[in-house]
Amino acid sequence: MQPDLLQFHGNESAAFCRQFAHRYIRVFRIGAPDLSTPAEVLARCRQFDDAAAWLFDTHSSGYGGSGRAFDLELLSAVLRSPHTRPVILAGGLTAATVTSALEAIHPFAVDVSSGVEVSPGIKSGERVAAFIRAVRAYDNQNL
Repeated sequence: MQPDLLQFHGNESAAFCRQFAHRYIRVFRIGAPDLSTPAEVLARCRQFDDAAAWLFDTHSSGYGGSGRAFDLELLSAVLRSPHTRPVILAGGLTAATVTSALEAIHPFAVDVSSGVEVSPGIKSGERVAAFIRAVRAYDNQNL
């Protein structure tokens, strides 16, 4: 198997992520006790400055979509940093909220899970289509 990217969601160190000598995405669970200020988020991101992208999601007790958004202001220091990586935004995104998140952050990509579910783990085709329409409408106005 030859994946294009590896994605790390846990407490992996930078050394652990690098040991595979493969491009990777590092996920940061914003709002965790050690990621609750813009300075803490930036400091953690800098440890993974060789990542292909940084994915920001909402901290929750488990992994995966919680359906909750985080305070986008916590990304302010990262977004002002000259050494930022491509940003992938996740966390509480829905068709109704994705446009304002795109306007605030201007991410490289968005990631959605629970925001298009009708019940845990069950995706709605209508909600997926509405989400895609909202992202495309933003792109059409801003690209």
